[in-house]
Amino acid sequence: LLMLRRSEYAATATQHALRAAGVTFYVANHESPTWIPSHDLRQTDLADILGIKIVFFSRKNDKFKKGMTLFFWTADLDANPQKNLALVLATWAMRTTLTPGSYFFSHMANNQLQLVLPAEVQVRLRSAGLRTGLSPDQANLLRPHSLRIGGATAYSNLGLSAEDTATLGGWASLPTCIEYIWSGTGTNSRAATAMTGVQDNTAYTI
Repeated sequence: LLMLRRSEYAATATQHALRAAGVTFYVANHESPTWIPSHDLRQTDLADILGIKIVFFSRKNDKFKKGMTLFFWTADLDANPQKNLALVLATWAMRTTLTPGSYFFSHMANNQLQLVLPAEVQVRLRSAGLRTGLSPDQANLLRPHSLRIGGATAYSNLGLSAEDTATLGGWASLPTCIEYIWSGTGTNSRAATAMTGVQDNTAYTI
């Protein structure tokens, strides 16, 4: 539940995009756990991923512009959303030819690493929505920014405070963060229904 802004993963503003060098994985080995950068993760077993460290250098709540570091762990229950996030990002890193200087969400195009395009994200997001059980009409409501709404809503459902959610999502304003936590009622009910399961109150997001 990383709650990235589109500019942090898609080719809209490259100065904000997450760098491969800013993503490292805490991996178990025979002696002791060690941190492995995303571009060196290809030979790692997913079962050995214990956590992720992500460094952002352009988030709105980074008041001193020195970078923000967030940690996500795979421990505890299988349903732990941070575990799912770690495995998703680890799978991406292992299937993509990353370099220390590349952007993390890059892919090979014309024999060079390029950032993913917003249109590509839109197609994959709609496909993911359909696979989680959303109707075609609901899936069509999903946009890249829905990941921030879904993430904030999911963390709220899990009992995380709005203050901690704001830190994870990079919101400088707490009232703005709270607006992203949707209950499925009011003027945004139709879109909220697309992001939040009505029966089990689980947000559909990565």
